[in-house]
Amino acid sequence: MTAKAPAAASVLAKGFGRPSCAAPTRSPHSLNPTSSAMTELVERARAAVLEFFHASPEEYVAIFTPNATGALRLVAEAYPFHPGDRFLLTFDNHNSVNGIRG
Repeated sequence: MTAKAPAAASVLAKGFGRPSCAAPTRSPHSLNPTSSAMTELVERARAAVLEFFHASPEEYVAIFTPNATGALRLVAEAYPFHPGDRFLLTFDNHNSVNGIRG
Protein backbone atom coordinates (compact mmCIF):
# COMPACT_ATOMS: atom_id res chain seq x y z
CA MET A 1 0.00 0.00 0.00
CA THR A 2 1.38 3.39 -0.97
CA ALA A 3 0.68 6.52 1.08
CA LYS A 4 -1.04 9.28 -0.82
CA ALA A 5 0.91 12.55 -1.10
CA PRO A 6 -0.64 15.58 0.66
CA ALA A 7 -2.80 17.67 -1.67
CA ALA A 8 -0.50 20.71 -1.36
CA ALA A 9 2.54 18.63 -2.33
CA SER A 10 0.67 17.15 -5.29
CA VAL A 11 -0.37 20.57 -6.57
CA LEU A 12 3.14 21.98 -6.18
CA ALA A 13 4.72 18.94 -7.80
CA LYS A 14 2.74 19.46 -11.01
CA GLY A 15 4.94 22.48 -11.71
CA PHE A 16 7.90 20.12 -12.14
CA GLY A 17 6.19 18.04 -14.79
CA ARG A 18 7.01 14.83 -12.89
CA PRO A 19 5.60 13.13 -9.81
CA SER A 20 7.11 14.01 -6.45
CA CYS A 21 6.50 12.70 -2.97
CA ALA A 22 8.18 15.66 -1.27
CA ALA A 23 6.10 17.18 1.47
CA PRO A 24 6.07 20.89 2.32
CA THR A 25 7.34 19.82 5.75
CA ARG A 26 10.53 18.35 4.26
CA SER A 27 13.93 19.11 5.74
CA PRO A 28 14.95 22.56 4.45
CA HIS A 29 18.56 21.66 5.30
CA SER A 30 18.74 18.72 2.91
CA LEU A 31 20.67 19.01 -0.34
CA ASN A 32 18.49 16.30 -1.86
CA PRO A 33 17.21 17.53 -5.27
CA THR A 34 13.57 16.91 -4.33
CA SER A 35 13.93 18.77 -1.03
CA SER A 36 15.76 21.64 -2.74
CA ALA A 37 13.06 21.87 -5.41
CA MET A 38 10.32 21.93 -2.74
CA THR A 39 12.20 24.64 -0.83
CA GLU A 40 12.27 26.74 -4.01
CA LEU A 41 8.51 26.25 -4.51
CA VAL A 42 7.74 27.21 -0.90
CA GLU A 43 9.90 30.34 -1.18
CA ARG A 44 8.12 31.30 -4.41
CA ALA A 45 4.77 30.78 -2.68
CA ARG A 46 5.90 33.05 0.19
CA ALA A 47 6.90 35.72 -2.32
CA ALA A 48 3.56 35.41 -4.14
CA VAL A 49 1.60 35.81 -0.88
CA LEU A 50 3.57 38.94 0.04
CA GLU A 51 3.11 40.36 -3.45
CA PHE A 52 -0.65 39.67 -3.32
CA PHE A 53 -0.94 41.66 -0.09
CA HIS A 54 1.48 44.37 -1.28
CA ALA A 55 3.66 43.55 1.72
CA SER A 56 7.37 44.32 1.64
CA PRO A 57 9.59 41.27 2.23
CA GLU A 58 11.85 43.57 4.26
CA GLU A 59 9.01 44.07 6.77
CA TYR A 60 6.92 40.89 6.54
CA VAL A 61 7.29 37.15 6.21
CA ALA A 62 4.65 34.68 5.07
CA ILE A 63 4.35 31.73 7.45
CA PHE A 64 2.40 28.66 6.41
CA THR A 65 0.55 26.78 9.13
CA PRO A 66 -1.39 23.53 8.88
CA ASN A 67 -4.74 25.07 9.87
CA ALA A 68 -6.50 27.83 11.84
CA THR A 69 -5.52 26.25 15.14
CA GLY A 70 -1.85 26.26 14.18
CA ALA A 71 -1.99 29.88 13.04
CA LEU A 72 -3.80 31.14 16.12
CA ARG A 73 -1.52 29.19 18.44
CA LEU A 74 1.55 30.69 16.78
CA VAL A 75 0.21 34.22 17.22
CA ALA A 76 -0.93 33.59 20.80
CA GLU A 77 2.40 32.10 21.85
CA ALA A 78 4.30 35.03 20.34
CA TYR A 79 2.08 37.73 21.88
CA PRO A 80 3.74 39.43 24.87
CA PHE A 81 1.14 38.66 27.55
CA HIS A 82 2.03 39.98 31.02
CA PRO A 83 0.64 39.09 34.46
CA GLY A 84 -2.69 40.84 34.90
CA ASP A 85 -3.33 41.23 31.14
CA ARG A 86 -6.80 40.30 29.93
CA PHE A 87 -7.66 38.20 26.92
CA LEU A 88 -11.30 38.72 25.98
CA LEU A 89 -13.30 36.23 23.95
CA THR A 90 -16.55 36.72 22.08
CA PHE A 91 -19.35 34.18 22.32
CA ASP A 92 -18.90 32.94 18.73
CA ASN A 93 -15.14 32.38 18.55
CA HIS A 94 -13.59 29.60 16.55
CA ASN A 95 -12.66 26.67 18.82
CA SER A 96 -8.99 27.49 18.18
CA VAL A 97 -9.43 30.87 19.85
CA ASN A 98 -11.15 29.35 22.85
CA GLY A 99 -8.04 27.24 23.51
CA ILE A 100 -5.62 30.20 23.71
CA ARG A 101 -4.14 30.67 27.15
CA GLY A 102 -2.35 33.81 28.20
